Amino acid sequence: MLNYKTYRITAILLFLMVGFTVTALPSINDFLTADQQNTLSQEGEITLFHFEDTEPKLMPETSHAPVLRNILRDLGGNFSIEGIFFIPGEETKDKDTELLKIANILSAVSRLQGLEYYSASRGEMRLLFEECYRIESPDKNIPLEDLHFDTLPDASSFYIHQKDLTFGSNRSSVDILSGRDDFFMSMKNTTNMRYSGLVRIIDKGNFHTGVLVVPVEEGILYYGEMTAKTLGLSFVVEKASKSFYNRMKALFNWFSEEYK
Repeated sequence: MLNYKTYRITAILLFLMVGFTVTALPSINDFLTADQQNTLSQEGEITLFHFEDTEPKLMPETSHAPVLRNILRDLGGNFSIEGIFFIPGEETKDKDTELLKIANILSAVSRLQGLEYYSASRGEMRLLFEECYRIESPDKNIPLEDLHFDTLPDASSFYIHQKDLTFGSNRSSVDILSGRDDFFMSMKNTTNMRYSGLVRIIDKGNFHTGVLVVPVEEGILYYGEMTAKTLGLSFVVEKASKSFYNRMKALFNWFSEEYK
């Protein structure tokens, strides 16, 4: 039987262990300013378009932020959109469990098929991804089941096929990486992209989608970017930029629904 002194020491140790578990996750305050948090609370998002100079301005400084910055620097894009979003949640979560959940959501690409977005110009919901699934290789459009992980992967790579209203059928490479405080998804097109299926606007390898998902004490911090090196045609780029925003926002909405 524990005596009082032993009981007291045990209670203190348990308290410290619980306290460590609770504080194991970073706070949203570690990544966003008070003004940014206020904008998120009022607007539901913070988005920023870049033309010519596409250096990201909103990216939170997570463990994979330098990796994403290097990818975008090497791409040398002339158009980009980035956004910060937030999903409120419980204040006590296990980091590894959260990261595993995030990994399985972002790997379930087939669930993007049928995703819709709101078209402000038409005042109605429109189909964004008519088709979306994992494929065997960039040269073989053979559908495969989504990846599913039982333990958190350090890294994984695969290819996907997508067909949407703006760019038609395209294929992309996907890399996912887990870090000490985030989960990172990187997508790059492996086929040329044509606006309305006719006008080539982006060569293969020149369109990148990046997502940083960060579990924090207050919920889930989500950062997304889409960056491209386009082939000029400014009037087409202006129209395509709306599609990039729709893609980024729809991808977050999909993740948010899957997470809940």
